[in-house]
Amino acid sequence: MTCSVRPHARGPAASFVAATFKFCSQISNEEKTVITERVYEALFILDSDAYGRNQEGVSGQIAANIELLGGEVLVNRVWEERRLAYPIKGQRRGTYWLTYFKIDTAKIKELNRLFQISDSILRFIFVRIPPKLVDPILEHARSGGVVRTTEIADSDAEPQTANVLPAMEG
Repeated sequence: MTCSVRPHARGPAASFVAATFKFCSQISNEEKTVITERVYEALFILDSDAYGRNQEGVSGQIAANIELLGGEVLVNRVWEERRLAYPIKGQRRGTYWLTYFKIDTAKIKELNRLFQISDSILRFIFVRIPPKLVDPILEHARSGGVVRTTEIADSDAEPQTANVLPAMEG
């Protein structure tokens, strides 16, 4: 949310504009920064050859670019390596790298430019995560995408079966 509302609006929206301007003028600069910081998911397709030669350098470049612009890396990990559907910059294989980070929305454009000029990044996409989904998604990403199951404490316990009705023919 940016607070660039003009207080001199006319017409039916004048009272709304005035109330919005009053609200925005009461927000401190620190609170404005918090409001504009969002959590993003980024998926990168890295050059597999470059990643194979210098894993720490290529993956560290992603985190360094985010932190350079004042962002905070929450999760930064390899997802998988796979054959690409079509060659990108002459490469037939790509390493998929998943990153979750928090950054000011005004800096996304600059971050986009930094990643576009990188030779080791073939493609990338940023997706803003809705605030309600941030915690569950980050927990899942930090666990490595593994679904956790609880074991039965008593090893002598009988396995439970579900009653399944036969399908109706029709």
